[in-house]
Amino acid sequence: MSALNIILMIIQLLIAVGLIYIIAIQQPKTEGMGAAISSASVSTFKGKPGFEQRLNELTVYLGIAFFATSILVAVDRSKLLPTAIVLAVILGAAYFGIKTYRAHNE
Repeated sequence: MSALNIILMIIQLLIAVGLIYIIAIQQPKTEGMGAAISSASVSTFKGKPGFEQRLNELTVYLGIAFFATSILVAVDRSKLLPTAIVLAVILGAAYFGIKTYRAHNE
């Protein structure tokens, strides 16, 4: 296992933990059938304005980063393609994805 592969796997682990944390602290969009069946009181308190939007954006960015590191780990392990070429393609796709996400949420 190369040093680059170990570094990428550590980065991937940190991104995965961050992604799990960010998803866990997000408020559900709807309460679903659980609230209808149990008739539990639902708090209408919201946090700071824009906080949920920032969490959503951070989730998208961490998801893209996790996807990119997953591909880089696989490519580095297989030695099929030079990592720089794959990284350039991933960064281009990530840029296009973020640009499209921002365009749809404006």
